[in-house]
Amino acid sequence: MSRADQLRKDILAASVGHAQDVAESAAEAAQKLDAVNNVLRDLRTTEFTGEGGDGLVIVSVNGMCEVQSVYVSPTAMRELNHEALGTAVVDALGRARATALEQVTQKMQETTGERPVPVEELKLPDNPLEKYINKLRNLGRS
Repeated sequence: MSRADQLRKDILAASVGHAQDVAESAAEAAQKLDAVNNVLRDLRTTEFTGEGGDGLVIVSVNGMCEVQSVYVSPTAMRELNHEALGTAVVDALGRARATALEQVTQKMQETTGERPVPVEELKLPDNPLEKYINKLRNLGRS
């Protein structure tokens, strides 16, 4: 067998082995992706709560950090001025989101077996209530 023929044979053998490795990696990646999608589906319906204003405001978010509900106790309406109420809502939302992110991080680590990005390094989505809270804060200054 010539040197060129041997080289072709070696290249063909390496290509077949490489193709098998790629197929196995693709199958493993597809399994991980399915598992991650299942976790995300479950987290979309899981609620996490946070409290603000000594429990006078309770905000619930899902695992995607989307606000599901905001509860403001009647006592809060009597005891807190508009700025304190706004702060209580922001605090409750921040706590709910932090709890959700911690759980998402833990679930993803369990699912993928990989070390997740620390919660402190994750970018939280913009606060959907921020513009309304700012308007409330500015009402008292007008």
